[in-house]
Amino acid sequence: GQKRYKIKDINIQFGRTFLNWMLTDQNYSESYARKKIDDLKTVCRDAAINGVDTNPQFKKIKGGKPKSDTILYLNPEELKKIEGTKLVSEPHQNARKWLLLGCHIGQRGNDLLKLNESNFKTRDGLDVIELVQEKTKKEVQIPILDKTREILKEGLPYPIAIQNFNNYIKEVCKLAGIDEVIEGSKITMLDAKGKEIPKDSKGNYTEKGKKRKIKGSFPKYELITSHVCRRSFCSNLYGELKTTLIMQITAHSTENMLLRYIGKPPLDYAKEIAEFYENRRRKEKEESNLKIIKSTAQKRVI
Repeated sequence: GQKRYKIKDINIQFGRTFLNWMLTDQNYSESYARKKIDDLKTVCRDAAINGVDTNPQFKKIKGGKPKSDTILYLNPEELKKIEGTKLVSEPHQNARKWLLLGCHIGQRGNDLLKLNESNFKTRDGLDVIELVQEKTKKEVQIPILDKTREILKEGLPYPIAIQNFNNYIKEVCKLAGIDEVIEGSKITMLDAKGKEIPKDSKGNYTEKGKKRKIKGSFPKYELITSHVCRRSFCSNLYGELKTTLIMQITAHSTENMLLRYIGKPPLDYAKEIAEFYENRRRKEKEESNLKIIKSTAQKRVI
């Protein structure tokens, strides 16, 4: 049978062994395995609060997020390619419409695919999309800009299940030639030996196995999921739209969270600050030169 552990057995050594078992024996992704370590530490913390005997080492078990994976998003050029690709299949056309809409309104897949006519409002003469995010329970208002209007000129796309959406947008991106080989992670089915199980012509796995996230180098379209919508919105607008306004739409709680989300290191801040001062110095110099020219011109007139 399965071995049972007491809360007081949870120490640093147990944490290492548990993490190694998840990564090596179970082929779990590092992000999932570290999340389980964090869950374990939460159980220990709750036990300690309730007077259960715990091992003081549990606080030192390392969970947290792994070093950041490749930030996957579709840049404006790729979105144009997707928009301009001739698609014969109606499900592909519908999925593309959801994908383009998602990349311009910055919402998670589940929130995006629930949109209907009732989400479209006019507030103080401004057309907006209003919704309450499923994950954060925050209400967000997204202004309907020209590009969104263009995408929706023939109405909203029809409803689709998120799993079908994820499958179709991979196919749409493949047809659009979004096939640059990049580092990333994808969810796949592995057999008992840890090898990837192939799919048949309908996209179904040829045998049963364990669903796992694997890292490697893949054509970009293979890594595309609904999450690309929100990341593309943030990444494409960062630096063009005020960060606080992006946060209003995506409902990120802090600027730091947004920066981590789009893979912007703190160094970017340093560069932006340096650019701000450089621009200010240039402006002051130009104004100073202008004053000298004006002064010289006035003397000549006199």
